Amino acid sequence: MKVLLTGFEPFGGDKYNPSQSICEALSGYTTERCEIHTCILPVSFLKAPAVIRQAMNALRPDIALSLGYSSKATCFVLERVALNLEDARIADNDKYQPEDALLEPGNVLAMETTLPVRSLETHLKNRGIPAQLSYTAGTFVCNAVFYTLLSEGQSKGYPRRTGFIHVPALPEMAAGKRDQPFLPLAYMVSGIREVIGYLCHATE
Repeated sequence: MKVLLTGFEPFGGDKYNPSQSICEALSGYTTERCEIHTCILPVSFLKAPAVIRQAMNALRPDIALSLGYSSKATCFVLERVALNLEDARIADNDKYQPEDALLEPGNVLAMETTLPVRSLETHLKNRGIPAQLSYTAGTFVCNAVFYTLLSEGQSKGYPRRTGFIHVPALPEMAAGKRDQPFLPLAYMVSGIREVIGYLCHATE
């Protein structure tokens, strides 16, 4: 079973992006059930959807899981809904800052994840891994990628499972910042590995 795991390059002045670090740590990881293929995406409203479409067409994955960084996250945040909306609080890495724009004019306003997020949340908590459900992935590039993945899956029939998870900061990103939540990289890598194992089993 082929899994496409994506993360993002750093943005917003940060030197690191934990989603990129997790992807790099899991690149080429295989089990009896799955093989992981990774892709690091630009933090760009214009470029990221094109890169993700190219990766999807080349791999035709069974599962697509995109990771993104949220400074507010204290655990694995399982996103439920992607919006057909670009509305940025800060500019992306191309200095583009859209306001009230549609990602795909003429398409539906929102799409729901095809991951079993409720049972996944329960599974992770039972394993002692902190997780919570979220009802929107925001309106920045993370959401744009999430919406693109779901739209592609709906039109092409693959992947069978698509979802998005926001992860917290790395310890080095929290240094000197009061009350900045973080998790160690090794812990997050282990957690995402658990997520993928569960999804591969649930997708069979």
